[in-house]
Amino acid sequence: MSDRIKVLVADDVDHEDLIAEVQVDGDCVAVISQEEGELRIELDQSWVWSRGKKTIGLKEFQEAIEKAKASLLKMKKL
Repeated sequence: MSDRIKVLVADDVDHEDLIAEVQVDGDCVAVISQEEGELRIELDQSWVWSRGKKTIGLKEFQEAIEKAKASLLKMKKL
């Protein structure tokens, strides 16, 4: 995964459980949550429109999603 992509795990007031935010160049592109006992992804397309078209490699994005998933499952509240 390149330095352009980061995964941040946080406790967000809008979600019951922890979330993982996938960022590209500092902009949030996806949020993965554990709502209702199931992992869900929310894609944020505003990052494309706000700063012009950006691209990232599919493999890099998949790696970021897997890292976010693993981080959430590791930190899951029991």
